[in-house]
Amino acid sequence: PMKYLKERYRKFYENANSDDQAAVRPAVAQRIALESFTDPNNPPTEVTLIRNFDTVEPPGKPADPTYSVVPFFTYQVDPAKLRRDKGFNP
Repeated sequence: PMKYLKERYRKFYENANSDDQAAVRPAVAQRIALESFTDPNNPPTEVTLIRNFDTVEPPGKPADPTYSVVPFFTYQVDPAKLRRDKGFNP
């Protein structure tokens, strides 16, 4: 059961990262903001989704220790929705 649950989340995030699933990104970003919202005096205001890329070298060739970091979506958090979803009074 736990493996199934983890696989479902992995697949969800894989799909949210896909360019043809861009419509789900605002909901994903708002959810990330909700999970990060622990202090009513310091709410998240922006979420940036980032892709990390690494090159897989052929066998026998040393691996490059660097990888690419590419921001691909930035979301301005809806503060009223965030407070409402977290259960704080507006």
